[in-house]
Amino acid sequence: MSDASKKPRRTRREPVRDLALVAGPTEDGEGAQVLRLRDGTLSTGELRPLREGHDLRARELVQLRAIEGHDRAFEVEVVQAGDGDAASDTTERPSSGPARVSNPGYRRNWERVFGARAGNDHSVN
Repeated sequence: MSDASKKPRRTRREPVRDLALVAGPTEDGEGAQVLRLRDGTLSTGELRPLREGHDLRARELVQLRAIEGHDRAFEVEVVQAGDGDAASDTTERPSSGPARVSNPGYRRNWERVFGARAGNDHSVN
């Protein structure tokens, strides 16, 4: 038997490492440009801070863990996977027409422009 046959065979697949290398700031200065190595594929992207009210459907929400001894290298953990379709940010809403916004500030401005209802009744009907 050769020495190669004495090596233990892998019984399960080793986890694939997902790595990011921070290259520098984005053009607007609000994020960072990154190189990402995932599943043997190298890609470019941007890291941006999470902001309340922004749509994440086409984006991934990730958590970074610093790699000891490397200032700009991080392990990436995907917290929420995006659908990968940038067009989904502009997908149609279930209803057509303008957004139905109704909050106290909207009503006050409406009343300034169009006048208040009799008795300031804010009920729907």
